Amino acid sequence: MKNISQQSGYAAIATVLVIGATITVIVISTSLLSISEAQQSLAEKKAKESLYLAESCVQEALLQIYLDETYNGGIVTLPTGECTVTTAKNNSLWQVQAEASVLGYSKKIQVEIDRSPPAISIVSWKQI
Repeated sequence: MKNISQQSGYAAIATVLVIGATITVIVISTSLLSISEAQQSLAEKKAKESLYLAESCVQEALLQIYLDETYNGGIVTLPTGECTVTTAKNNSLWQVQAEASVLGYSKKIQVEIDRSPPAISIVSWKQI
C-alpha cells in the first residue's frame, strides 16, 4: 500500500512540474512577443514622424523659394524638430532636398520644381 501512494505522489509532482514549465514558457514567449511588437510600433511611429518632418521642411523651403529666388537652403527649425534643406537650381528648374531625423530614424524627400514667376510648379516629389 505504501508503495502505491508514493508513486502517485511522484506522478502528481511530475505533472505539476511539467504544467508549470509549460505555463512559464508560454508566459515568457508572450512577453517577448509583446516587447518585440512594441519596439516595432515605436520604430514605425518615429519613421513616420521623420517623414512628416521632412515633408514639412520641403513645404517651408518651397514657401521660401516662392518669396526669395536666392534662397539656398540650410537648417530649417519647426516646432516638431529640425531638418537640413539643400537646393540646386538651373535657371527656373530647382531641386530641393530635405532630410529629417527623429531618434535615429531618417527620411529624405526630393522635390523638383519649376519656378517660373508668378508660380511654382511641382515637377516631381519623391522619398529617397
